[in-house]
Amino acid sequence: MRPVDMTAIAAFSDEVRSSVPAILSALDEADRDRTGAAAHEAFRLIHALKGAASMVGLAALGHLLNQAEALLDRTVSEGVPLSDDLIGVLRTTVPQIADYVDHALAGAPSDEIAIGLVAAFAPLGGEAFDRPGDPSLADLLDMERRGLAAMLPPTKRTVQETPAPPPDAIVELDFDPMPSEPIPAELAEVFSQEAQEHLQTISRLTAHLASAPDDLEAMVFLADAPTPKRFWARRQCHETTIHAVDALSAVLGRYPKAADTWIDSRVALDGIDELLTGFLPRPVSRLRTDEPTTIAVLPDDADQRWLIAVSPQAPVTARGLGDEEADVVLRGSAVALYLTLWNRSDEVTAEGLDLWAEGAQVTWG
Repeated sequence: MRPVDMTAIAAFSDEVRSSVPAILSALDEADRDRTGAAAHEAFRLIHALKGAASMVGLAALGHLLNQAEALLDRTVSEGVPLSDDLIGVLRTTVPQIADYVDHALAGAPSDEIAIGLVAAFAPLGGEAFDRPGDPSLADLLDMERRGLAAMLPPTKRTVQETPAPPPDAIVELDFDPMPSEPIPAELAEVFSQEAQEHLQTISRLTAHLASAPDDLEAMVFLADAPTPKRFWARRQCHETTIHAVDALSAVLGRYPKAADTWIDSRVALDGIDELLTGFLPRPVSRLRTDEPTTIAVLPDDADQRWLIAVSPQAPVTARGLGDEEADVVLRGSAVALYLTLWNRSDEVTAEGLDLWAEGAQVTWG
């Protein structure tokens, strides 16, 4: 059994949030074709979540997803049509996967959700797929509880009890983050404490990543991912940058332009690459077109470029390709494209850009 890993569970939560709607969509399609590709897609997505749950230390959830996967297996391996009962049970239970992971992130017991899933699968024979000699669900839930309890920080920790970050870990931003209207002093104090906690967390994360061995073993969840150490450094860089842009947008009261930000073009180019080659090609990506369509991303201030092929299948991205002949051409500075592709700016405009805005959103739980 793998130990509980809260950082990996947070990443897994993002994958669950993307996969659950995709599974439900596949089940809707499978309702019309009981043995077709949609049933296979639902099976594949549940299989992937099962493996990931075990990888992050949620062995009980992996156990339950194994039951769901097994119930679909006869359709996939033998062509047995999905029953109304199975489709109905999966539609009811799949959204509870996200609830289960939310409980894990909060350190709360997931026993009630697990019992509900077992009860739902039992009439269909879910427990018949458990292997003799494997730990019981009760044992797995107990291991999860103890693992989560060991990973959670003390509930009474205050800002003063957390070591302060080194001075060079805090970057001064070149805008005035003051609201247009005064806020109550008590609320300002809460915001101040939370901001300090976030800065300290970023400082500790940076130090941990810097000291981690180059051959660190850890979960990654994007296509074409670099080594785990580089993956998590990159992911947290862009996670932090994009949410800092959200804060800037709140201050400005509008979408920011590239010139409003502090973002270096090298960071922007890397963030574009992560989005286009990491997030976009995943099967859970929602960017699809009935007819083959190409999107070229062409920074004005760099030699890098990308060409995205969109179709009814998962998108495919090629580095180093793309020109004005593409069906949709996105041009602008690296920073402007970075913000636009993450749906954080309206600075870049192009015919066909609605296709991107509607289909390429990355959403988080």
